[in-house]
Amino acid sequence: MRSALSPRVMRLRALGTTLVYLALGILGNWDAWRQGGSDHLVGGSGGDLGQEIWFLKVVSHNFFNGLGFLQTDLINYPIGVNLTNMTAMPTLGAILAPITGIFGPITSYNVATTLAPALGALGMYWAAGRWMNTWVARFVTGLLFGFSPYVIAQNWCHLFLSTVVLFPLALGLLHEIFVRQKWSAMMAGMAAFQNLRRQQVLSERSEAHLNIVGTIQMLLQRSTRLPERNLSPPTCLW
Repeated sequence: MRSALSPRVMRLRALGTTLVYLALGILGNWDAWRQGGSDHLVGGSGGDLGQEIWFLKVVSHNFFNGLGFLQTDLINYPIGVNLTNMTAMPTLGAILAPITGIFGPITSYNVATTLAPALGALGMYWAAGRWMNTWVARFVTGLLFGFSPYVIAQNWCHLFLSTVVLFPLALGLLHEIFVRQKWSAMMAGMAAFQNLRRQQVLSERSEAHLNIVGTIQMLLQRSTRLPERNLSPPTCLW
């Protein structure tokens, strides 16, 4: 029987995993970064990608001018539009607003497309810890999810679809609610609600995907009762 790993070893493995995922994200976007990152995009500049850049700039403009980041009247004037009903990614726009304001929306987009696969992989690495005992299995699971063909293909022109970090978090939270049940009902429910709310503000289309996948997962977990690891809270994090 294997002895339990020390917290220090677990933290080092988590750090190493994070650095590898981040390095792969940078490598995937290297063509943009080697040219400065502020005036070059791996996916070009036309079509949907140009719209994504504009949305980042609009949200940054609203953010710094105290106009809120969920609505703009720069289109459909004077009524304006609700950015959450479009592909505007207001949450990402607000998070990246300082970078957009200083370095421009192209740099923000390159930062986001570098981090999106890495964070998605890291989220799945965390979620996989509920079922997998070995670091290698969790690492590969995160790698296959975060750097999947779907994520990489969407990453160059549909950032709102390639930002999938909330999906594995939802996976872990639903497993906690329906299977593991070690958190209080209020804590687990509020965490799941906040995760869903963040996904809605990030992208309504992705929220629809999350609802479909979440429903399938709930049905499977209730019917198959997938085994879970008996983890202490610090281990659960990594």
